[in-house]
Amino acid sequence: MKLVWSFSDTPAPANAVVGGKGFSLVKMSQAGLAVPPGFVLSVDFFNPWISTLEQTTAWRDLARAQQAVDPDAALAASCAALKTAGADLALSAEQQQMLDAALGAHPPESLFAVRSSSPEEDLEGSSFAGGYETVLGVTVAGLPEAIRRAFLSCLDVRVAIYKREHGFDVTRPRIAVVVQRQIASEIAGVGFSVNPISNAYDEAVYSSNWGLGETVVAGLASPDTFVVDKASGEIVERAVGNKETSMWLQPDGGTVERPDPRHDELTLSDEQVLALTEQLQRIEALYEKPMDIEWAVAGGELFLLQARPITTVVQLPAELVTEPGEQRRLYLDITISVQGLFEPMSVLGTSIIREVMTASSKRVFGTDLTRDIDSTVVYLVAGRIYGNISNMLLLVGKKRWTEAFSVMDPVAAAAVAAIEGDQYVPESYPKKSAVLGFLNNIPDKAINLIEGRLMPAHARRGCDKKIERFRQRLKPLRDADEPMLDLAQQAYGHATQLIFDELVPLVATARRAFSKMKDLCEPLEGVDGLVDSLDLSLPGNVTVEMGLSLEELAEHLRELDPLPTADDLARGLETRDLPDSFLQAWAEFLDRYGHRGPGELDAANPRYRDEPDMLLAQIAQLCRLEDPADGPVAIFERSQGVRHQAFETLTEAIHEHYGWLQTKRFQSLYKVLETLGALRESGKYFIVMIMDMLRQRALAHGKALHAAGRLDNVQQVFDLEIADVDRAVAEPELDLRKLAAERRLESDRLRAVAELPRVIDSRGRIIRPPRPEAREGELAGQAVSAGQVRGPVKVLAEPDEKPLLPGDILVARATDPGWTPLFVNAAAIVLEVGGLLQHGALVAREYGKPCVAGVTDATKELRDGTMVEVDGAAGIVRLLDEGAADQG
Repeated sequence: MKLVWSFSDTPAPANAVVGGKGFSLVKMSQAGLAVPPGFVLSVDFFNPWISTLEQTTAWRDLARAQQAVDPDAALAASCAALKTAGADLALSAEQQQMLDAALGAHPPESLFAVRSSSPEEDLEGSSFAGGYETVLGVTVAGLPEAIRRAFLSCLDVRVAIYKREHGFDVTRPRIAVVVQRQIASEIAGVGFSVNPISNAYDEAVYSSNWGLGETVVAGLASPDTFVVDKASGEIVERAVGNKETSMWLQPDGGTVERPDPRHDELTLSDEQVLALTEQLQRIEALYEKPMDIEWAVAGGELFLLQARPITTVVQLPAELVTEPGEQRRLYLDITISVQGLFEPMSVLGTSIIREVMTASSKRVFGTDLTRDIDSTVVYLVAGRIYGNISNMLLLVGKKRWTEAFSVMDPVAAAAVAAIEGDQYVPESYPKKSAVLGFLNNIPDKAINLIEGRLMPAHARRGCDKKIERFRQRLKPLRDADEPMLDLAQQAYGHATQLIFDELVPLVATARRAFSKMKDLCEPLEGVDGLVDSLDLSLPGNVTVEMGLSLEELAEHLRELDPLPTADDLARGLETRDLPDSFLQAWAEFLDRYGHRGPGELDAANPRYRDEPDMLLAQIAQLCRLEDPADGPVAIFERSQGVRHQAFETLTEAIHEHYGWLQTKRFQSLYKVLETLGALRESGKYFIVMIMDMLRQRALAHGKALHAAGRLDNVQQVFDLEIADVDRAVAEPELDLRKLAAERRLESDRLRAVAELPRVIDSRGRIIRPPRPEAREGELAGQAVSAGQVRGPVKVLAEPDEKPLLPGDILVARATDPGWTPLFVNAAAIVLEVGGLLQHGALVAREYGKPCVAGVTDATKELRDGTMVEVDGAAGIVRLLDEGAADQG
């Protein structure tokens, strides 16, 4: 077995043999790039050392660390013990002989850079940056010690924790070691083929300093920065860094660090920057992906020292990317801004949403606009729903769009508003017929609009009848023996007819009535805040009613002694050992709301009927409610009282200011809002109902396909599209594992990104808003639900992550209807994403809970237990000192 590989060896070794760095250096060398010569001691070269360590107690402790009470501390202790045990490792005679043979190609006076090279390193989803060891300026005599240091770095606790967090096995350390001729560089640094700050695909960025590049890589000095437009070859930015220190190679080995008097001069000439760009683009073409490099200049000659994929870049799916120099498009990630979903949806969930969008487009525009990115306003790909803002800006104008969208996501709206000029607005809209189709639909809705305004109660009764008719249409589809795609198209055809012909006109009428009421109240004095109260706790909101039903369920359990815990309830449901009244009410609850749950827009996510633990925890807490006035029903009723009182006060003020005619108008507008306003949540309720129907059908197919050995597990069915599932049933020879892997590729690439952007253009540039101004000790956002509350913070990434106790301030990136039960206990809500019409804001207002949305980095800035004051009227979250916290 070959254990030592020269950079020039052919055929090239695999990544698993020589690790990420080694593989890259071999690949670049064989492509003719200017890589200093060297060799790699392969993973298997170190098998004797691994075998020695496997006999130690520390190795056995490493395997048990994850089961410890404090796994991080146990991991740190076992890693430290392993590194201590490895301090005595020495090269065997055979290993030394192979090393000497590799050194024969290098002059004896050579100095070397010795670097760890892991098979798991420099992959698209894992960089391990800064985790492994590099030793510079190593003499031939010093190589054994440097190689041992590099090897032992694979046992560092930093590496172990990174591996655990990225799904690698911490009990299988594998490492190769690169030995590369050291370049005595005069200038060195790093380069990125994509701008790492803005994500712009067309910009190459370089950081450089005098001497060796270690000061740049390790962050020991503030380097010079250069930004190049790759398409035009223009250097668009040159920034002189402080270059506080520099590092130099010693002729007899080792390095020395010292200040350089040229700290106020640019390190690179324009010619050198452009030469670097040429090499960087060659590397990007060689790897066919965004890359970052380490480079050095010695004797006026450019050398390439490393290259690795950029693991943090947001790589848009190919159909969203325009060519360099073409008119760019601007995209909004609706999945984040509107739905609050940060992870890509499953393949099956995406294909179901695509059917929803297709049916909706045909209903609204008379044609399917969802498949062509040039003409659509909404596009679905890689588990994300993107809005083509360019077309939106063309159709309605930037000012009108940003004002309208700010009620949904003020952060995204602010980002778009800050864009200068019309650089993203196309000259014309390619599908004018779709606009005509939309306009042609308006007269058909006029009757509903007029009826909703003049006879809201009659309109609501008619809508309720249509809803019941829709439910009856769905019943035969649940058990129909038809392909899934046919079921989806039929069901969503019925749903979009209900939503766009009935619900949307009535909700639009209610929102317009609310707007008109605001206009009437604008000249009035002394009524600040009352107008917004008119939108509180509107009757008939299907999502809010779900939360209120939890207290009704708890009522059936309050006479039990002892009161049940969540675990008791789970066992009782399984054994049926709970009061009959509760069991019956629970069955009715699941029949009405069981199709809902966190992340419900994705069919792959469990529903309440699948995983009811979060509901049971809330019910158990409500059983222990000491004061009924603190319950959700009482709070909701008080909030209704606030609304009624606001209406009475405003009615008197309107009468005094305008007279009886406008008073009658105000009262009739209020009746419209009160009767129809709560229908705004119903559309999604029915969309998710059908989604759950399709989910159950998919799971049935998944069980059958898994039993037949065609899927690795039942859940893998969600890696297929609807049409794929139908094909799987019809084609027994179809390779479903291969198909599932292909379908996941693009969404997995996005899933690897730490935080997806809300707004991005078709050349990858992320558009960010100006940071909101806030005083020291405050976080600023948008006021979406009035009220002022103090309490301890509870930061949740998932709704069932940890208990949310009564009085806690819920802090989350975003919420969807599946989080609604948590609003029962929350004293207030703070959200990173959303505006006045985002789900969390709507439910907060219905429950009368203070809410601030659009608070940038709220989940990072706030910690569990931190005492804060949430001012829902001002849109401010104030951090409280201990004294203020005690008073609160």
